[in-house]
Amino acid sequence: MKLSWNSQEKIIIRPATFEEVDFSEDILQDLIAQGLSGQELLQEFKNVRSSLPAALQVLEQETMNQPIIQGSLDDYLDSLEDDEDDE
Repeated sequence: MKLSWNSQEKIIIRPATFEEVDFSEDILQDLIAQGLSGQELLQEFKNVRSSLPAALQVLEQETMNQPIIQGSLDDYLDSLEDDEDDE
């Protein structure tokens, strides 16, 4: 879902567009940096690519488990900044 503010300070909710993301180049760069080549590179690339849907599903679930914003958005963003300062 895409949220945006209009000039009347209302939140407009629209369905998000689906964008397929291809991580192939990133995966290959990482595997090559690990020193893989030839058939070993190909096999590991296939393994990593096949595990992506499950990893993305876990990421989605973690995101959905995030707390719901209560109060003002400014207060919530301020609390995130305070958490970052503590690190």
